[in-house]
Amino acid sequence: MASTTTGTEKPFKVGYVLLDTQYPIQFLDVGPIDIFSGLDVRMRPPAPDSYIVLCRVYWAACHQPEEVASKGLTCEFHYINETGQGMVKMTAGAKIAVTDSLTSCPPLDILLIGGPEPDHHPSPSIHTFLKSQLPNLHAILTICTGIWPLLHLHTAHPDLFPGLKKATGPRPLLPMLRSQFPGLEFVDKRFVRDDIIYGHGEGEDKGKGGREKEDEKKKLSIWSSGGVTNGQDMIAAFMREFWGGPEVGNEGRRGAVEAALGMVEVGDRGEDY
Repeated sequence: MASTTTGTEKPFKVGYVLLDTQYPIQFLDVGPIDIFSGLDVRMRPPAPDSYIVLCRVYWAACHQPEEVASKGLTCEFHYINETGQGMVKMTAGAKIAVTDSLTSCPPLDILLIGGPEPDHHPSPSIHTFLKSQLPNLHAILTICTGIWPLLHLHTAHPDLFPGLKKATGPRPLLPMLRSQFPGLEFVDKRFVRDDIIYGHGEGEDKGKGGREKEDEKKKLSIWSSGGVTNGQDMIAAFMREFWGGPEVGNEGRRGAVEAALGMVEVGDRGEDY
């Protein structure tokens, strides 16, 4: 477990799947997850070497008021592979420590999938892992060629993401995506969001009159990005969308989101190139 919390707030759990690929994972593919850590500045006792200390120091140096920082998150990060062990090789000679296996990882709020080689087919255990995570997940975010393993799973198991209609990927590889997955629309944008609604089919017996209850539906947002650095644009758009609405609990959090994005200078370039 990469970060821990004290107090009563439920931590927001962010996971990153480190696929068993033939080549090292591109370091930039993992980098966008760090944008979430900029929000982890809630006032709680951190470990002396915690990155939370760095976040607080940076927020103070940027003259961010405490009332803004108080709307941050309590985050928990999980780096997941098949075994839950070892150091995974990255490009540029970097390595990242694994924190969880596919079976030991707790229920996540969001899951990121970075880009393997385009011909990578995920193992059956990845399918089992994703299926087990679906009840709690709010979103899956794929970065660069990370869309491929998700779509290979979608092709093999159509019930995993029913109704998936559109996605994107690296611009030079869009023709390949259209050729391999002709049933989907691939749009030339920095990032794309498509919502999957899980629930019983219309007209199924769900009680009086056969009407489906809204609280028995489940929504999963699938975000995909273009080239690797568009993953940052996607994460910024997701944060603004997820915490920028009028829902209960979001009061004032949009200000913390904009402060965190502003301090790392991730702007609002929008989905269009």
